[in-house]
Amino acid sequence: MPKLRPPSNQVELAALHDLRDSVLFMGRGRSGYDRHHPDDQSPNNHFMGFWQDGELLGTLRVDLMDSETAALRLVAVAPHLQRTRNRSQDGHCCRKIHFGGGLLPSRY
Repeated sequence: MPKLRPPSNQVELAALHDLRDSVLFMGRGRSGYDRHHPDDQSPNNHFMGFWQDGELLGTLRVDLMDSETAALRLVAVAPHLQRTRNRSQDGHCCRKIHFGGGLLPSRY
């Protein structure tokens, strides 16, 4: 089952940035992706990856707006999983995301 979590090391962090850059910037003909953007460093913003069996399926940043509201931003899905009707047998493209206690506070 896929897990939504922050990167656990620098290799995973680089993979998150690479996917975000390739899908949201280069994939749209844009350049200038900033791997050190201040918004990614804010203590209220959490850069997350959606992982399964060591494979990065997608990324997003959870921005905590206040004690009850969060914005999901900069969502990027691996190209081979986009716009496909051929879902995996476990339905990872359709799963609900559950934010359990203790998921967001850890930093990488």
